[in-house]
Order: sequence, then C-alpha cells, then structure tokens
Amino acid sequence: MNAPARIRLVAACVAALSLAFVSGAQSRGLGEPVTNGLVAFVTDRDGSREIYVMQLSGMRQTRITDSHVTRTGIPASPSWSPDRRIVFATYVGRWEIYSMEADGTEVDNLTDDNGASNFDPSWSPDGTKILFRKETGGPSHIWVMNADGSDPISLTNDRWSDFNPSWSPDGTKIAFDRVMDGNSDIWIMNADGSDQTNVTNDAPTELKPSWSPDGRVAFVRRLGANSDIWTMNADGSSQTRLTTDPADDTSPAWSPEGQYILFVTNRDGQYEIYGMKTDDTTQQVDLTDSSPASDLAPAWQTLPGPPPDIDRRGRLPDPHGRPRLDPNYCPGTRRQIKGTRGDNKELWGTKKADVICGLGGNDIIRGLGGKDEIYPGSGKDLVYAGAGDDVIVVGGDGTRDIAWGERGANTGTYDPRLDVVHQLLDPDR
Repeated sequence: MNAPARIRLVAACVAALSLAFVSGAQSRGLGEPVTNGLVAFVTDRDGSREIYVMQLSGMRQTRITDSHVTRTGIPASPSWSPDRRIVFATYVGRWEIYSMEADGTEVDNLTDDNGASNFDPSWSPDGTKILFRKETGGPSHIWVMNADGSDPISLTNDRWSDFNPSWSPDGTKIAFDRVMDGNSDIWIMNADGSDQTNVTNDAPTELKPSWSPDGRVAFVRRLGANSDIWTMNADGSSQTRLTTDPADDTSPAWSPEGQYILFVTNRDGQYEIYGMKTDDTTQQVDLTDSSPASDLAPAWQTLPGPPPDIDRRGRLPDPHGRPRLDPNYCPGTRRQIKGTRGDNKELWGTKKADVICGLGGNDIIRGLGGKDEIYPGSGKDLVYAGAGDDVIVVGGDGTRDIAWGERGANTGTYDPRLDVVHQLLDPDR
C-alpha cells in the first residue's frame, strides 16, 4: 500500500481549497468541477440490474450492490439521504423499499407489503422522511414514511395515478406527475398533501420532476416518441427547453449546487447518462458510455454543508466583531462520536460511516475507515481520516489544523480528490 499523501491545511493558505472536491469533470468537457459528491445510478452491464456510483466526470464507476448475494432483487430508483445512505426500490416478488450505506452495506428493508408494491423513493432534505409511490392493484398514490419505514401515511388518494414524487429543497413542497384521462402533468402539493395544484395543465405529456436548489423544476416533456428536458418555475411559469435531440431524453437530476443537470438518453442507441451545464446546454456529454448496457436513474449525492447560520466563509458572527467557527457543531446523523471541550487524547471512529466531533481542545481524531464526517472543532487538531471518501471540516478558529487523507473507498491508491475538505478560513490570519 502506498504511504498516505499529506494534505496540510493552514488557515492562511489558498482560498481556492475552501471546497476541494475535484471530481475531474473537465476530463469529459463538463467544465469546472462541482463541490458535491457522487452520482448513484442503475445499470445492467453485469448481466443483472445493479446500483453503481461514479464521479461527475464518469470516472470511478463502482458497483455497490450484488443482488445475487444480498438477495435484494432488482434494484431501481436510488435516492440519497443527507447522511449518505441510499434508499432504493427493488423487486423481490413485489416491489419494496430498501436502504443501505453508500458502499452497499447495512441493507435494511423499510416496507413489507403483501398485496402492494412500493416504488420511486425520495429522501427528504432533512433526512427524516421518505416519499414513495404505492400501488395496490388500482391507481398508484404518493405516500410518506419515517426514514426507518415506520408510520406510512397516504398523501394522495383519488382515482388518478401519481408517480415520481420529489421533495423541494426546503422540504415544504412535493412535485409529482399525475395521469388524468390518459395525459400526464406535473403537480405540486404541500408536504402534508394539501393544496394539490396542476402547474403544467396542457396537452403534452410531462413527467419526472426534479427540483433545483433555488426552487426551479426540471421535467420531461414528451411529444410523440420524442422526449426532452425542460425547466420551469414551481408555479409552471418560464418554461424553457434544454434538449432538442430527436432521441428520448428523460430522468433529469439536478446537481445540489444547481450547476449541472444529468439526464438519461438513448441518442447513442442504448440508454446512457449524459450531463450538461445549466448555463450552457449546447455541450451535452456522455458520462457512462457502457454500450451495449443501459444506464438509468441518476441520483446526485449532497454532501454536508456548513452548520446552519454560518456565513459563506464558514464563520459564525461573534458579539465582539471577530468571526469564529462554532466549536459545538456536531450534525445529528447516524453515528456520533464526541469529544469534550477540553483536550482529548484521541477520538477513534469505527470501520463504518461515523460522525466524529472534537468540540474543543487539542484533539487527535482517527476515522479508521468508512465514509466519515469529521468536525474537529476549535483547538489545534490532528485528523487522520483513514480509508474512505471522507468529509473533513477544519479551521476558522485561529488555530492551525493538520489533516491526513488516505485511500478512497474501493481503490488501491491514495487520491486526494476523494476527500472533501471544507477549509474555513480566518480572515485575521
């Protein structure tokens, strides 16, 4: 094994590293790389349908399910949680909803409905709820449940069929498509199912809505055998066509910062995942290129951002006018390992995905393995992230933190691009 490469993070150094996820997007002509994470998708390239993940560039396409081993059926429709789990539908004699870690481990069955099928899961922005579509032999309807599968509630229940639910970025609205009298339109409703409104309401077929971070909606408009990607405001206004190819363009997925849209198209003969910049749709690039296989259902991972109420440079306001990092921040995700406000000898993670928070003092933090989130807090800290695609939030409190990355998941060599480093700069240094 190669020795881990060092990333020395000094609070006064280059501001360009403030969000350093270098996905390699330029290698396939998509322009500047984005600051968010991996793309999950479904492919049949191995002879059975499986879920893969990849970088925006199309690099590092990695299989994370093995349906023959885990007996999770035929997976489809992946969707990411804020803490980097994936929810998906799978066929096990009927369609059910499962979730798993981003490396394919810790698979949980969330629904178990005899006589019903469950599809199209969508994880809420705060990670507490999952939307899905339920079909019991008649029309299919939109339901919501807790992230552990408990307390399922129907949000739509009329005689029409509803599909493809999608959360708004603030979690207060839900977009979906509804088929009425043989035609599909995009509808918007409140998160509790109230105020259901048809926002397209026209002759063409519209389906598969996807929200942008600023509240716009990408969708598919179908005329005959041709489908294209369009965008609009959430009230249906300002509709804009993004693709014009005579092929079938479908399944748009907006990147978490709004810079890109991924979509599925058969313009090369089989379905592949393409990407385009939202401000220059003339450049549309094949990212998967796995002929003769089909690649479907792209879903973009959102990596954790700065804590709430922290400004764009990652600082909290100080009553004395000196910005600082909040040393008490520790996101409430699945596994938390916390230090104290004093000096800790060492904080150890596990080989699974951990959230490790130093909180204060001079700490030594060891992630060990898994896809960890590490928040050293205030003090002069040493961070050994370990193997895995890690998120490290350091600096900003006037001290100098040092972090070591290590091998990324499923790769034998160290690649610093696999770790996301949020470097919070102190302007007074």
